[in-house]
Amino acid sequence: TEARAAAAREVLLAALEDLSQERLKRFRHKLRDAPLHGRRKPWGRLEGTDAVDLAEHLIHFDGPERALDAARKTLKRAGVRDVATLL
Repeated sequence: TEARAAAAREVLLAALEDLSQERLKRFRHKLRDAPLHGRRKPWGRLEGTDAVDLAEHLIHFDGPERALDAARKTLKRAGVRDVATLL
């Protein structure tokens, strides 16, 4: 539902906004390199995105639950476990 997507977007955005530019860049690269749920994220839509656009893209691409799961797993792979635990 739209309410679930909005809630997931807020949680995801809060987590991504806590990242430094370097950590956000590493997160985007890890998203590109590891297909989750059987699909790769298109790099053209990830490259250079800020936290707001990235959160929006993930929710749109994967749906609310999968987006949060993908973000949590990717943050762990990027070595950002403190932020991953927020999700």
